[in-house]
Formats: sequence, structure tokens, C-alpha cells
Amino acid sequence: MFHQRDIIRRRIEEVRYFRNRVSHNESTWRLSDVGEKEDIISLLTTRLDKMMELLFWISPKFQRYVKDIGIEARIRQVLHITELERYMHIYENIEISDIDALLVLTKRVNETNIRSHFNVSGENGILMPHNTHLIQ
Repeated sequence: MFHQRDIIRRRIEEVRYFRNRVSHNESTWRLSDVGEKEDIISLLTTRLDKMMELLFWISPKFQRYVKDIGIEARIRQVLHITELERYMHIYENIEISDIDALLVLTKRVNETNIRSHFNVSGENGILMPHNTHLIQ
């Protein structure tokens, strides 16, 4: 009996700690020693699995509800290497030395539909895709 309580208590503490990091806008992949993007996805997927298991322990009906309305499915969509690269790319800062480098960056931004931060002689800027009507 006490062993089961201890397992549940530890799982709740793991989820609480993770929730606090997320709510403070900390990068979730920096919470562990992972180096490769695939390892980040694996780590976050394991955390989601543990949260869904805890939810089942607490209320199987509520866990079913979370699955039925698509919350779990949407999180799993986001836990994909493409989404991670898209998010991480936002923080990449490209040094621009000449107009050709800016043209190359502009082409890449429009092809990938991802904004890019850049620096020209100490001045920072953000280059937005021009091929969509959606705000990024």
C-alpha cells in the first residue's frame, strides 16, 4: 500500500516540476542532459506517456476525455522533429555580411515558411516569410 502511494507521489512530483518549468517558459528540452533532437522528442514523449498514465491512475474517465477531445493527439503532433526544428529555428541568429547573404536568407525563409532572426553590423532584425497570409 505504501509502495503504491510512493510511486504515485513521485509521479505527481515529476509532473508538478515539469509543469512549473513549462509555466515559467523554460525550454523543456533543457531540463535534462540531451544532445540530439531525436533524444529531446523521445524524452518529451516519455513525459507525456507518464502524465497520461498518472491521469489514468487518478481518473480513467478523465484520461479518456483528454484522449477523446484530442488534447493528447495534438501534443503528440507537436512532439515531432519538424515542429521542434521549427520552434528552435526562431532563436537562430544569422550574421549577414552582404546583400547576397540576405538574399539567401530571404529565399530560405520563404521556402521554409519560418521567420529568422538576423544581425547586420550589430543591428538585429527579424525576417518574416512573405508567401503566406497567416501571421506566424
